[in-house]
Amino acid sequence: MKLPLSFLSVAFLLFHSGCKKPEPPRVTTTDRFGRTAQLSDIPEALTKKEVFFHVRMKLPASELQAQLTKRGLAEALDPKDREELVTMGAPKELLDLLSSPAVVLTKEECALYAQRVEARKGRTTRAKAEEEARRQSRNANLNSTVNSLNNDQLSNEVKRLQEKRDKLMADRIKTKFSSKLNTPYQRLTSEIADVDKEIASIYERIRQRSRGR
Repeated sequence: MKLPLSFLSVAFLLFHSGCKKPEPPRVTTTDRFGRTAQLSDIPEALTKKEVFFHVRMKLPASELQAQLTKRGLAEALDPKDREELVTMGAPKELLDLLSSPAVVLTKEECALYAQRVEARKGRTTRAKAEEEARRQSRNANLNSTVNSLNNDQLSNEVKRLQEKRDKLMADRIKTKFSSKLNTPYQRLTSEIADVDKEIASIYERIRQRSRGR
């Protein structure tokens, strides 16, 4: 018995629709604030610790809300967090925003955030290792220089280093303060500390020579 053509067409479509592979889950590569898994100059999401700090320091709620809207919140608040913020004087508008899906990172955005945190840790570790290598090299060069100079020459070296320190101090005054590692301000601070150590080392060497060592 021949089956009607319309029946065969429907059967064909049903068969192939049942065999259609499901679409793979969408992977978030950029969050709503423009950040990816890579480090960039885009401000990072605020943490609960930062929110508590700003509320404790009486930052105007409007400013904190603006930051949250621009940067997002890396972790959702729990009821205990809300109670503590209330006791600290946080207004209802701020509390509502802190619980809003509009600012709290999604699961996918949190995954990107975690990758950035790890990348930042790795960068800090590398920066510290590089700085330590530079310091060891400078110390080796300093020891070689100190041992090859007489006291008058060492005094002249101290003057040179003091002039270098004065210039570094002047440059740091013009530089925007930052507590973060590997920023211009912190690099200048590190260089000043190194120069201070070099000067102290030379003075110590001069004292040792005066004692006949």
